[in-house]
Amino acid sequence: MITIIEILNQRRRALLIQELERQWPGCGAHIKRNQVTKQEDIVWSLLLPKHVDAEIRVYVRGWNAAMDDARRIVAAASPLEGSDIPASSPRNAHSPRASRYPVHRDPVAARVARAGLENLFDGSGRK
Repeated sequence: MITIIEILNQRRRALLIQELERQWPGCGAHIKRNQVTKQEDIVWSLLLPKHVDAEIRVYVRGWNAAMDDARRIVAAASPLEGSDIPASSPRNAHSPRASRYPVHRDPVAARVARAGLENLFDGSGRK
């Protein structure tokens, strides 16, 4: 079963590139894998005017911030422990961020949910 978070992670870059090409046709936006960091970076043409380049950078930062917020919201709604979501690196977001907001989870609710799931599978395979 694929989770909402996995869908967000899989589609976020492709959707961003489509949106960049829609907003700035011919900007040459594409994904490039950085061999040093093993990260996928969004890049666009270096031949664009400076003001267009600046607009694209701001748009990409906003997009990444919105996607990070969406991932945090989904993670915060999850009752299971150990489902932390790594935020995108500052290299991908094109801007350093000082701190992330902590995600508050209810450990009691997580234990109850985990126990309920374990109870579902306890008797099924033992005959």
